[in-house]
Parts: sequence; structure tokens; C-alpha cells
Amino acid sequence: IDRELLLARVQTTETNRHELEQLVWRSGGRITDAAAQSVVIEATGNTKTLDDLVQQLRVYGITTLVRTGRVALYA
Repeated sequence: IDRELLLARVQTTETNRHELEQLVWRSGGRITDAAAQSVVIEATGNTKTLDDLVQQLRVYGITTLVRTGRVALYA
């Protein structure tokens, strides 16, 4: 089993905030903080899943991105 954690601050506006929230929800992430012009997103998953999410978030404008790298637990 392996997972990675992603935290990203993404720009948002009143017109695209709902769309961004839906994208985060569909990806299994969550919005952990919201300001007038940005949100902080937390997501966990495998590397490919998070790579795909990052590509989708780039459209909105990522201002800060931090990833843990892969963490694994082997039997």
C-alpha cells in the first residue's frame, strides 16, 4: 500500500469556485481552508492520481504546491 499527500493553494473566483469544489470532491480531496481569492486543497492517493489532479488544478492557477512523496507500508 502506498500513498502520497498533496497540499495546494489554488486561485479561485466567485464564478469558478463551485466548479473547483466539484473537481476536488470528485478527486477524493477536500478544501481545508478558503479565502476570498484562493482555497487550500488536501488530497491523498497514489502518485498518478495526484499527478492527474495537479494537471487539472493548473487551469485555475496553483500558487503553492507541496507533496510528501510516496509513503508505503509493506506486509
